[in-house]
Amino acid sequence: MNEGTEQQPMGYILEAGVKPADDRAYFELLTRASMNAGLGPRVVAQRWEGMKETFHNFNIVEAAALTEDDIIDLLGNPRVIRNRRKLEAVVENARIIIGIKAREGYSFADYVEGLTARPSFAAAARILSKQFRALGQTAAEAFLFSAGYRSQDWDTEDEISDEYAVGYEDGYIDAENDASPHKLREAALAILPDLERYVRTHGPGPDRRLDALRAAIDATEKA
Repeated sequence: MNEGTEQQPMGYILEAGVKPADDRAYFELLTRASMNAGLGPRVVAQRWEGMKETFHNFNIVEAAALTEDDIIDLLGNPRVIRNRRKLEAVVENARIIIGIKAREGYSFADYVEGLTARPSFAAAARILSKQFRALGQTAAEAFLFSAGYRSQDWDTEDEISDEYAVGYEDGYIDAENDASPHKLREAALAILPDLERYVRTHGPGPDRRLDALRAAIDATEKA
């Protein structure tokens, strides 16, 4: 099966893409995957040029600057997708990307690439679906697929089960989830080597996450 005909997640009609060149292109793919969910890719395709124009060709800063009044105006524009929740999500997701870049000190493209340190394609999509508005699990998988990521980009030999994956999100152990301290520690130990490799390859951005993981391991060691 060639790259153009590879099975796509849950029938989403998105091209089996190559990795985007910049954060703007990642943001456009993220938005399109979000819009496709519930509305259907053909409906979205018919209005995509209007969406690109409205959101300044998906310039992240320009999209993040849109106001509630702008969204209300868009609801009367027949050239765009007139779904208020999804339009608001475009603006909020742009702001989330800006926050990620400010907090982590690297690009959104690097953030997405860093998700390959997670235990599986599905686990990476789950993190995205928790991070972004109007992006469910299937839509997040479609986004990764359209951005050129495939399940073989993850080391399935090291894959851990979902019950361990719930112990972390965005590199931090979640002390309020239902997993036991033992499972949290196992989850932290499972992903720590991958994050350390990521730091060596991409620079010091995730150091805080490594520190948080090490602290979580120490805190649960005697539990």
